[in-house]
Amino acid sequence: MAMVLSKQTKRAVIGRRQKLTPYLLVLPAFLVVIGLIVYPVLTAVNLSLHSGSATRLTGANYRYFLTDPV
Repeated sequence: MAMVLSKQTKRAVIGRRQKLTPYLLVLPAFLVVIGLIVYPVLTAVNLSLHSGSATRLTGANYRYFLTDPV
């Protein structure tokens, strides 16, 4: 049982595919950038806002860095 599509429907499907293709081609590069750059930066900022094993956010590390005379 083959499904027969009209020419207009075929054009609509092809048009949708052509609109999606650039995004699908860029997606792997985007995921690599997220995984190798954005995620580590956000993790580092998150870790820097915690002091030791504290579970709540604190600015102690930045306070120490900005007030240390060295």
